[in-house]
Amino acid sequence: MGRTGTTLRVMRTYALVTAVSPQKAVDVYLRAEEAAKALAEILRDEPHWAGLLRVEEIELDERDVAAN
Repeated sequence: MGRTGTTLRVMRTYALVTAVSPQKAVDVYLRAEEAAKALAEILRDEPHWAGLLRVEEIELDERDVAAN
């Protein structure tokens, strides 16, 4: 991916999101395994949340990150 004269950096991450608000991440992980483990731990403590949370692959690019 690139723009004229520059390179756009993209980073693949994995977000734990809710069914209620999938555009807002509960937490973000660098590896899919870490996200799956976190989800499993949450569901072990709160089994009635099954179906409310999921891991979703997202791509972050430099436009998505605040300068501060």
